[in-house]
Amino acid sequence: MIFHSFKNSNLTRKFLLLSLSFIIILLLQLNSYCDKKISNKKIEKHIYHSMGKLLNNPKSLIIDMEKISIFKEKISIKKVELKIKDANFDSLNIDNGLIVFTELEINKNELLKNNHIKIISSEKIDLKVEISELSLDNYVKAKSKKIKVRKPRVRLNRGRIHLFGTFVWKIGRISFNASGKLEVKKNKIYFRPSKFKINRMNLPGYLVRSSIKKINPILDMEKFPFNTELKYIKINDKKMIVSSFDSEE
Repeated sequence: MIFHSFKNSNLTRKFLLLSLSFIIILLLQLNSYCDKKISNKKIEKHIYHSMGKLLNNPKSLIIDMEKISIFKEKISIKKVELKIKDANFDSLNIDNGLIVFTELEINKNELLKNNHIKIISSEKIDLKVEISELSLDNYVKAKSKKIKVRKPRVRLNRGRIHLFGTFVWKIGRISFNASGKLEVKKNKIYFRPSKFKINRMNLPGYLVRSSIKKINPILDMEKFPFNTELKYIKINDKKMIVSSFDSEE
């Protein structure tokens, strides 16, 4: 009799374990089914609107995506390529831009419920932006109070940048004319002059350095919504190109 009760107890335990296993499998299948109901097209639509908002609604935005995988809490995309035109950040107009994400993972709920891109991880983020002479000139004018320069002007020519303007110094208001190259350092762009004249007179080195502190950095790319390490900058055909790619794309 005792043996019979023990045997029934084992059978009951096995039945409960089998039932529990069946319920877990069923829930997993339902979860998988729900995820499959979210189409890639819907994901692409949400990403398009979210990226547009994040990039301050550029005039043109083209997004190409490769291999979208949808999971319970995240969305994985093998590669995302964004091409933008006329996007504005902190008073700076980006005339053309290319942003490439490799092995991107984003929060699924944030995207679907809030239309917000919350990056969980990305193996690599690269960008390349083109800024025209006009856009850079307008940006420096917009920032003239911050850099304490009045009526600034920027010209890009033959791999060099030329800056003109006036600022107040100990001796009063003086005009300056400077030319040189640009340098990227910790995602900030600095002006490194080879010539610097005040009131048409060449300045000694220590006065040049003191004057340049009022201008630099002329551009802060850390305000850009995606964090990446800039590697080179060049001036060509009245435009400035800044990139994080290992080689020119």
